Amino acid sequence: MVLDPIEMSLTDESVGELTADVLSPEEQLIAAEDEADAAATALSIVGMLSPLQRLLVPHLENAEEVRRLVGCGRSQAYHQMRCLKERLAELVGEGDDVRAVGLEVIRLCGVIEVK
Repeated sequence: MVLDPIEMSLTDESVGELTADVLSPEEQLIAAEDEADAAATALSIVGMLSPLQRLLVPHLENAEEVRRLVGCGRSQAYHQMRCLKERLAELVGEGDDVRAVGLEVIRLCGVIEVK
């Protein structure tokens, strides 16, 4: 049994769809600048967090892991999580790049070794 690929001609519509996802050089530069700005903002935010807070950031959705890391009970773990989430929301702010900055903070806290 031989499986030959289906051959289809490219119409003007399908060519438009293929090129719509390609960024122009100017758009690529703007995207790179936005990414660099988000990374710089995230790095400054991580610098404002305590070592314990940096340790907890990647685990903010896992109360059991926070309990283990902090060595506390369930109520105290939830309190730590709530306070840290509020602090992060305050530091990240409400700009256009909130999601990018937040994700970069989480990534940075996941790779920074707490001493």
